[in-house]
Amino acid sequence: RRREEEEEDAGGDGGVSDSQRRLVELLEKAKVNLTDDDLAKLPSWSDITSMYGAGPIIAGLDTCPKFRSSIVPSEAYIGPGGTFNTGTNLLAELLKANCVLTERMKKYGGQQQKKRKKRGRAEGHETGMRWQVPWGKHRPAEERLTNVAEGDVQSNDVIEQRDVLPVITVKDPYGWMGSMCRHAYAANWEHSKEHCPNLVPNEVDRRAAGGRGQVLRDGADGGIPVRVHYSNKNVKEHDSLAGMWNDWYGAYQDATDYPRLVVRFEDILLHAEEVVTKVCECGGGELAHPEFQYVSDSAKGQFGPHQGSSGMLGALVRYGDPKKRVEGMTREDLEYARKALRVDLMEAYGYSHPK
Repeated sequence: RRREEEEEDAGGDGGVSDSQRRLVELLEKAKVNLTDDDLAKLPSWSDITSMYGAGPIIAGLDTCPKFRSSIVPSEAYIGPGGTFNTGTNLLAELLKANCVLTERMKKYGGQQQKKRKKRGRAEGHETGMRWQVPWGKHRPAEERLTNVAEGDVQSNDVIEQRDVLPVITVKDPYGWMGSMCRHAYAANWEHSKEHCPNLVPNEVDRRAAGGRGQVLRDGADGGIPVRVHYSNKNVKEHDSLAGMWNDWYGAYQDATDYPRLVVRFEDILLHAEEVVTKVCECGGGELAHPEFQYVSDSAKGQFGPHQGSSGMLGALVRYGDPKKRVEGMTREDLEYARKALRVDLMEAYGYSHPK
């Protein structure tokens, strides 16, 4: 089979290999104009499937009937959540462009919003598509029903949180740790450009800490601790970046008392139409247009902490490359990750360790 994939990669014409053709067709659907330089950077389909499989994985589809039967259909919402750098904005934009909750639209369609905020924060009244879950998209699962997102408070957009289907985005932990090095947001840990992702401290980390007059503190399991400042009342400590990924997603994966979906960032890129369709149907909705609407530019924008974020093409180039997946990590980091990352989460989301 491997030989067949290699032969497939070498085929094609016009500068496009057969194994790249799937990606080229996807980008053409999204109306991305490709140059020869772009084509040269595109990964092969076999590289992508070796890391993420051939089709999407959505955890929690079995909870959809419970959601639809537990709420009044005309009051339902769908809202994305996920830790930093996992595609929450991309999912929100795709849902906003494509999904409508039918019964809600029947009741509220055509009404004028009194306060329409930037980035769609108050735009879910008619269609049911929210920019985030109402407890805050990056907040841990424990804050469901106990926290109200700051943007919702400011826009007087406080709703019944049980009426929202949480759709949680997850990213391959290896690629995600690299994303955290580029955009750390509210997470803080000892790291430098010379060594990141850094799970196990080495001389580079100790020297960098010493240069600032600090002593590098090892975590309980020998990793480099990570602190996340969600608010003055909620500061989380994790054993490492891998521990942060475990803790954040473990809480949602282990939840049994409310419906929720978990979708992979990689599938939002590669199988957007199928993922959005299933999410929309889960919430009691349907696609709004005969032709699916893609989002090819960075859904984060290019300002503040989002500067340098990847659009669709850049994301495919970065996250479709097995070498970039572990870029910056040492052998000790990889060994630590293999031991530390929760086996059940890796299996549930279809992720494997680098070979």
